[in-house]
Amino acid sequence: MESLTENNYQHKIAKGKVAVKFWASWCGPCKMLAPIYEDLSKDMKDIHFTEANIDETGDVPSDAAVRGVPTIVLFNNGEEVARVVGFVTKDALKRKIEDAYE
Repeated sequence: MESLTENNYQHKIAKGKVAVKFWASWCGPCKMLAPIYEDLSKDMKDIHFTEANIDETGDVPSDAAVRGVPTIVLFNNGEEVARVVGFVTKDALKRKIEDAYE
């Protein structure tokens, strides 16, 4: 899983289908979502799964309008196409991702 930084964030989301999970080490729901997100990254090869720790990425969370964690923002060529806030099941998250990139 690629970790995004303040320096590479814009470049990494600019091309293709990119999922960014915003999380924090102190966040319980983030810890519960981590293995689900990891599993989906292995199942959905046409999407680049990344993550950004909100405590380590400077202005990135505010630039992405992240108000709570976990938040997953789905981008297509740099444009946000969907957003998932809070913990969701694997099936629900997979459906949301598939719907976003139809």
